[in-house]
Amino acid sequence: MNLLKLIKYNKKYNLYLDSFFKEKKIDIIYFISPNHYSTKIYNTKFVTTVWDLCHREHSEFPEVGRKDIYRQRELFLKNSLNRSSIIITDNNLTKNNITKYYNVDNKRIKIIPYYADTNEFDVNEKISNDLHLDEPFIFYPANFWKHKNHKLVLEVIHDLKKDGHYFNLVLTGTNKGYLEEIKKTINQLKLNDRVYFLGHLKKNEINNLYEKAHCLFMPTYFGPSNLPPLEAAKFNCPIVYTYFGEDDYILPENAYWPIKEFNIKTIKNIIVNIDKKKQETIAKITSAKKFNDEMCK
Repeated sequence: MNLLKLIKYNKKYNLYLDSFFKEKKIDIIYFISPNHYSTKIYNTKFVTTVWDLCHREHSEFPEVGRKDIYRQRELFLKNSLNRSSIIITDNNLTKNNITKYYNVDNKRIKIIPYYADTNEFDVNEKISNDLHLDEPFIFYPANFWKHKNHKLVLEVIHDLKKDGHYFNLVLTGTNKGYLEEIKKTINQLKLNDRVYFLGHLKKNEINNLYEKAHCLFMPTYFGPSNLPPLEAAKFNCPIVYTYFGEDDYILPENAYWPIKEFNIKTIKNIIVNIDKKKQETIAKITSAKKFNDEMCK
């Protein structure tokens, strides 16, 4: 009987987890993602994984700051981190904040770098070919959460159009409660003929979008680690991405165009200069690919 079945079918699993592990001669449990079941283990060593602490850093967003969600995250982290034999995260920023917020011994926190597994990305020309776009497109693959900052992307597209720079916008992802507000903004800015919603796509359906895009534009508030910039690096797509500070485990500044403030004029100049400043663009693409390849080793 595996662990998930034990938890699912035994109403008193709290009392049996440790005895189950002992019976199976299991010495340590590794949770490869944040998992509240770690709070139900009392006598067996375990390893916890922390992806981010965005509820602490950006509680203004309802997806993490809403009372029930914030409290759930805090209960999990407080009950799990201090009893974990090892804590896994992927960057120094999160590592330092775990120590800061939860008073955890820094020596117990280990970094395993985040990287994009692109083995499942097969060549597929169909998606971008079916769009029949006359102008270049900007690509933003992200579920429709408020923290993803889609509104800024739309405002940039709108202002570029006013200046005579015509770009389409291709969006992928599922609705997380913010899609109607995004569509409302599209109507207000008269961008209906510029924005394409493709929904949730599989890995082998998006590689061609990276390859054909003018750039990946990702002005998210949450980070520092996100998959799209690393996926874009794999496919030589220019990366315009939120700056989260210097860290050996996240993209270096020479590998992308860092957004240090959400200023529309500054971002417009970045996007236009991707084509104009070819040498800089090639250098950044090369650095990004090298970084991702090294992380994948």
